[in-house]
Amino acid sequence: MMTTKNDTARARRAVALRTISVGLILLAVLWVLYGDTLSTRLLSWLPGLSQKSLRVLFVGDTSFGENYHDKKFFESRGYDFFLKELDPLLYQSDLVIANLETPLTNLDRSFLAGKKRFIHWGDVQKTPKTLHDHNIRFVSLANNHTLDYGTVGLLQTLKALNKNDIAWFGAGVDELEASKPLRRSFTLEDYPFELVVVSGFAYSPRYDSAFHCYAKGDVGGVKMWTMRKAANQLLRIRQADNHAFIVAFPHWGQDCQFKAEGQTKLAHTLIDAGADLVIGHGSHMFQEIEQYRGRWIIYSLGNFAFNFPGSCQKFNVHPFSLTASLEVTRQEESLVLALKLYPILSDNLICHYQPRLVTSEELSRIKDILIGRSLEPAFLEKHVRTGEDKVGLFLALGI
Repeated sequence: MMTTKNDTARARRAVALRTISVGLILLAVLWVLYGDTLSTRLLSWLPGLSQKSLRVLFVGDTSFGENYHDKKFFESRGYDFFLKELDPLLYQSDLVIANLETPLTNLDRSFLAGKKRFIHWGDVQKTPKTLHDHNIRFVSLANNHTLDYGTVGLLQTLKALNKNDIAWFGAGVDELEASKPLRRSFTLEDYPFELVVVSGFAYSPRYDSAFHCYAKGDVGGVKMWTMRKAANQLLRIRQADNHAFIVAFPHWGQDCQFKAEGQTKLAHTLIDAGADLVIGHGSHMFQEIEQYRGRWIIYSLGNFAFNFPGSCQKFNVHPFSLTASLEVTRQEESLVLALKLYPILSDNLICHYQPRLVTSEELSRIKDILIGRSLEPAFLEKHVRTGEDKVGLFLALGI
């Protein structure tokens, strides 16, 4: 049987039409799932395209706690269970950046066994897949658990994240790689916006000498932030790009405690060196907020989905954490930035490993705590307002 050029052309057109039809069906399904966030999320993933607004969500300490629980714990719930109540928050964001406080490894034993009290590990397949499925596509590794299984565990972590298309920063195979910040460029109705997120783990002599946590020279690890190293890193980033919006994302502080003096000094150093916003994590509860030289400091977000079986309430502190949404919109001839803090109930003894957004009564309590802990309560009372949108209740801070 002879095939003519016209037959071939008709066949190609038929294939093209089928491809377009499948694409339209897929687009319709995505629209049903994600609604009016679809266009901005697609545009945020495609460089060089213009969008109307941008939402970047920062969330705190994240670990599904495989080291704390047996198989039955996960089989009876499933990994999606831990993030289910937070999906409205996650899916309404264009980018979600988390502190991933666990290595992803299948190693049988840590070199820190018998030396360190809490040694974390996460499933190399289920953990990154769950994060990706719930729109968590960016993670900081600059914390005190990433090296719980040494550099071999770190390499497994990086491989698992890469396999699941999750970008990482704050750690690496050497000091140079660990120092690289997260950079993303956007165009908001033809107006450029450059976001730089830089992370580090505040220096601890114990984690340096006993746990060998920090990257040094050709040795892999997490980014070390002494006052000098943090300042130098921020200064270099600011000098290289004077127009970028720089978010410092440090890991610091004591478990279940409000901020310490060292955190204040380092936060001020980061801003003096060029940071526009400081969002910390590490204390497993939210800490104070402060404005310094016109720039906000969120000392600690606290936990996000962190399946530790204990509770901070035994230390007589609150059971809440924060998430921080940086929102950028184009208005007339400039960009307008705002910061919304969406609090969550994160204490596992209360939320039963399923953190959720807070109620109006809980939001009022959280605002009272923040104002009560502030050295400038009248300033916070004036500049922190409460609100509600389709995601949930929030505290709004002007930038």
